[in-house]
Amino acid sequence: MPLVYAGLITTVCTVILFALEKKTKFGRWNPILRQVIIGVVFGLCAAYATEIGSFNVNGAALNCRDAGPVIAGLMFGPWSGIIAGVIGAADRFFIATPIFGIGAYTWIPCSVATLCAGIFAGVFHELMFKDHRPFVLHALVFIMLTEVFHMGMVPLFHMDDMQNATMVMYNVFLPLLLSNAAVVGASFFITSFMDMRFKGHKVREIIFSKDIFFTQDLFFSFQFWLLVIICFAFATNIIAMSFFNDRMSVASTETRFKSDLTSMQKLIVQDAETLQVSHVGMAKVYARDWSDEEVSQYFIVKTATGEILSSERGVPELFTEAMTKPELDLFETNVNGTHYYVDYANLEDFTIVQYSIEKYEMFIPHLNSSFTMFLQIVVFGIMMFSVFMLLKKLVGENLLKINESLEAITSGNLDTKVDVYSHKEFAALSDRINATVDTLKDYIQAEADRFKEDFEMARQIQLSALPNVFPPFPDNKEIDLHAKYQSAKEVGGDFYDYYFVNKNTLAFLIADVSGKGIPAAMFMMRAKTAIRVFAEKHLDAAKTLEATNDYLNENNEAELFVTCWLGFINIETGLMQYATAGHNPPVVINDKTGKCEFLDAPISLVLGGMEGIKYQNAEYQMQPGEKLLLYTDGITEAHNEKSELYGDDTVVDFAKKNMKADVTVLCDNLFQDVENFAGKADQFDDETVLAFIYNGAPKKKVENLFETEISVFAKTENVTRVCDRLEEILPQTNAPLDFTPKFCVAIDEIFSNIVKYGYKDPSKYVTVRVQVDERDPKKKAVKVTFVDAADRFNPLDESAPDITLSAEERDIGGLGIYMVRKLMDDVFYIYKDKANNLTLVKYFGEGAPSKEEIQKMQEEENKKQAAEAAAKKDPEPKPKPEPKDAKPAPKSEPKPADKDAKPASKPPKEDK
Repeated sequence: MPLVYAGLITTVCTVILFALEKKTKFGRWNPILRQVIIGVVFGLCAAYATEIGSFNVNGAALNCRDAGPVIAGLMFGPWSGIIAGVIGAADRFFIATPIFGIGAYTWIPCSVATLCAGIFAGVFHELMFKDHRPFVLHALVFIMLTEVFHMGMVPLFHMDDMQNATMVMYNVFLPLLLSNAAVVGASFFITSFMDMRFKGHKVREIIFSKDIFFTQDLFFSFQFWLLVIICFAFATNIIAMSFFNDRMSVASTETRFKSDLTSMQKLIVQDAETLQVSHVGMAKVYARDWSDEEVSQYFIVKTATGEILSSERGVPELFTEAMTKPELDLFETNVNGTHYYVDYANLEDFTIVQYSIEKYEMFIPHLNSSFTMFLQIVVFGIMMFSVFMLLKKLVGENLLKINESLEAITSGNLDTKVDVYSHKEFAALSDRINATVDTLKDYIQAEADRFKEDFEMARQIQLSALPNVFPPFPDNKEIDLHAKYQSAKEVGGDFYDYYFVNKNTLAFLIADVSGKGIPAAMFMMRAKTAIRVFAEKHLDAAKTLEATNDYLNENNEAELFVTCWLGFINIETGLMQYATAGHNPPVVINDKTGKCEFLDAPISLVLGGMEGIKYQNAEYQMQPGEKLLLYTDGITEAHNEKSELYGDDTVVDFAKKNMKADVTVLCDNLFQDVENFAGKADQFDDETVLAFIYNGAPKKKVENLFETEISVFAKTENVTRVCDRLEEILPQTNAPLDFTPKFCVAIDEIFSNIVKYGYKDPSKYVTVRVQVDERDPKKKAVKVTFVDAADRFNPLDESAPDITLSAEERDIGGLGIYMVRKLMDDVFYIYKDKANNLTLVKYFGEGAPSKEEIQKMQEEENKKQAAEAAAKKDPEPKPKPEPKDAKPAPKSEPKPADKDAKPASKPPKEDK
C-alpha cells in the first residue's frame, strides 16, 4: 500500500500542476521560475516514494521514485526534470540509506539512476519534445529504458559480487518497471485527456481517439516505427542469444560431466591398484573429497551392497531417477524445488552419480546475457536517438522550412520564395515550387484583370440603378434629400430610392441585403424593383413590404434577405406614414426645438426571411425644417483598430452636433466621422446614408385669407391634432377666441362619426381643411371641411330628432348632427372626387350675414353644386333647400357603395 500511495501522490501532483499551467495565471509566470517550482514538487514526490513507499528486496529498495523526475522532465521542461532528479538522488544518497537504512545494497546505483532519469528526461524534452506534447507511448518507452538503465547500474557497481547483483536484478526489475510505468502512464493519460477537453473535444471523441497515445506527425511517426523496429530487433537478438547461450551451456555441461565421470573411473581404478586397496574404498575417499561445499559439482557413490558414499550435501534421491536414464547421458530433474543437471556411470562394484545445481551452472551464461542486453539497450538507444536527430537535422528541418514557405504561399503571399538548397534534392524541389508559384501568379493576375473589368462593369450597373442626381426635385421646394453610398467590395447589397407615387406623396427608402458581392447586388436589384412596383400599386407602406416579402420568398434558393425602412410623406401636409422590415431606426433632427432622437417603429422581420409576414404602419407629423437621417448597419457596425463599434448612440451624438447642417453636408460629415473613427481598420460592410428634410408646403397666402390642411389616420385619438391645428391658426386672424371651443366640440363629433361608422380600416386618411376668410367684410367666416374616402353618405339628409320627447321615447341617433348645427352658422355637404366633403361654417364681424342671408347663400351654394354635378354627370341628386324653421334630421344608416361593402350599423344616440 505505501507504494500505491506514493504513486497516487505523484499522479495527483501531475494533474494539479498541469491544470494550473493550462488554465490559470501560473502558466504565464516566468518559465524558469515555473520549472523550478515544478521540479521541487516532483523532487519531493521522489523523496516521499523513497522514504515511505519503499520495501526491501534482497537489500534493494523497490519503489516508484524515478517516475517523478521523468514526468517533470518530459512534461514540464528540462529544468523541472533536472531539479527533481537532483532532489530525489540527494534524498536517496544522503538520507534514505545513511539514516533510515533503506536499500543499502543498491545505495549508489539507485542514486545515480534517479539523477540520470531527471537529466535524460529534460534533455529529451528539449531535443525531441520541445514543440510537441509527449504522448503516452513516448512516456512508457522512456520509463522502460530508464529502468533498464537503473538495473544495469546494480551489477556495474557490484563487480565483486556478481552473483548476488544478478539475483537482485532478476528479482527487482519487473516490479520496479511495472510500478514506475503505471505512475508515468496514468499521469500522461490523464493529462492528455484533460488537454483534449481543454481544446473543446467531447468525451466520446477522446475515448475513441488515438491522439492520446500517438500523433500523425511525420517525425513522431518515424520515431515510433523506428522504436518498434529497434525493439523487435533487440527482442529477437536477446531471445536468440539467450537460447543459444543456454543450449551451449547445457552442451558444455554434458561434455564436462562425461569427461569428469570417465576421469573419476580411471582415477579410482589406478589409485586403488597403486595403493593396493579396493575400488569401493578408493571411491569412498574421492566422493567425500569432491563433494566439498565450495564447489558446485557433486558426486555420490553407491556400492553394490547399497551403501551410499557422499558428503552431507549429497542428494541420494537422485539415484532412483538416474537408474531410469541411459548411462553417461545428461538429464535435468527437480528435487525438492531445486533444478539439477544429472549424469552417472557404472563400475563393477559401485555406481558414481554426478550432479550440479542448474542456477550455478547457468550463472555465467545469464550474467553474460544480462550484460549483453544492457549494452545492447544502451547501443540501440544511442542509435535510435542518433538516427532520429540525424533525420531531423538533414530532412526534418528542411521540410519544416519548405512547409513554412508553402504555408505563407497558401495564405496568399505569392511573393514568398522557397529557399532550401542544402542538398540537390531539396534544391530541385525548391526550384520547382518557385516556378509553379510564378506560373500561378501569372494566371491569377490575368484572371484578376478579367474579374476586375467584370466587377467594374457590375459596379457601374449597380450605381446607375441608384438615383444620384441631387437635389432630386428642384421644383418641389417642400422637400430636399441627399444620399451617399460606399460598398465594402466592388459591388454590395445596400441601396436607397425615392420617387413620387402620386402628385403629393413621395416614397423614400433605404435597405440592406444580406451578403456581399454579385449575389447581393442581383438580389438588391430584384428587391428595389419589387418595392417600387408595389409602392405605386398599394400607396401603403405596410402593404408594400408585405407584397415585396412574399415576392422575394419565391425561388430564394440563396436564402438572402433584406432589411428595409420605407416611408410615404404627403409633401403638402408633412404627414408621413412609414413601416420597417428589421432595419435601423432613422434619427429625427429638429434644430428649432433641439429634438434629436430615434423614430420608433413596430418590431418586424426582414424581407425574404419568411412568407406571410404582416407589417404595421406608423405615422409621424413632420414639422417644417425637420430632418430625417437614415443609414444602414455598415455605419453603426463600423469598427476601429481596437475592434470598437461606431454604434447607434454615436449616430445620435453626431446628429446633435450637426443639427443645422443641410442634407448634403449631413451625409458628407457622417461619412467623414465614420472614416475618422475607423482609422486604418478595414471595413467589411457597405455604408449608406440618406438625409431628408421637410421644408413645409408653400403657404397659399391671399390677402386676408388663411388656409391650412392636415391629414391624419382614421383613429379617434387624432382628433386632438386637428383641434391643435385650429388653435394655431385662429389667433393669427380676427376670429373670436370663443370660436375655438365651439369648433372643437363639432370637430370631435364629426371626426368620431367618420372613424366609427365610415372607415373600418384605421390606416385610411381623413383630411381636415381649416380656412379663415376675411376678404369680404360681410362674409367673414371660419370654415372647417372634413374630407374622407368612405362610402358616400350625407348626414344632413336625416331628419332632426324630436327633442320634446323624453330620452326613452326618442329614436336613437341624430343628436350629434343636431348639436353641430346648433353650434355652427352653416353646415353643408358635397360628394366630390369620390370623397365625402362636410363643411362647418361660423361667421364673425359686424358685417356677419343674417339668418335669411345665410339661407340665401346656402341656396346659391346648392345651385352651384348641382351645376357642377350635372357638368360632371354626377349621379348625386341636387340638394333641396332647407326651410328656415326645419329641424335637423337625425343621422341615418349609410348605404353600401357596392355589393361587397358591409352596411354600417345605425349609430347610437350621442350627447357630446
